[in-house]
Amino acid sequence: MMQRRRTGSISRRERARQAKAKARERRRQVRQSWKRQQAGRTDKSPLPTPQARGYLISQFWQEFGLSAFLTSLGIRKFKGLAASTLLFIALLFGVMDAHSISDLTDKVRADPVMLLLA
Repeated sequence: MMQRRRTGSISRRERARQAKAKARERRRQVRQSWKRQQAGRTDKSPLPTPQARGYLISQFWQEFGLSAFLTSLGIRKFKGLAASTLLFIALLFGVMDAHSISDLTDKVRADPVMLLLA
């Protein structure tokens, strides 16, 4: 038969288990406060580093104000390829002296310099 314990008395094993649980909770709270502190260090996300392919074209695009120019003409871009990519393709039409998209793709595939850029 099991002996009844007096109210208020706790065994050593139970005290150790409770102390271990309290220590575990304190460590968890310290870790969580550290994460909050680390997360609060930056107010905004850093700007991504420019990629070599689109950086030059985007700089031209911003320098010449082509977004405002196209908007004044009534041309708006909502989805599909990026406007800088379309500008690059338009420049390729002039450089490669192409008259259609299929003509442009054929000339680009035949040009060794363009193959090195891809």
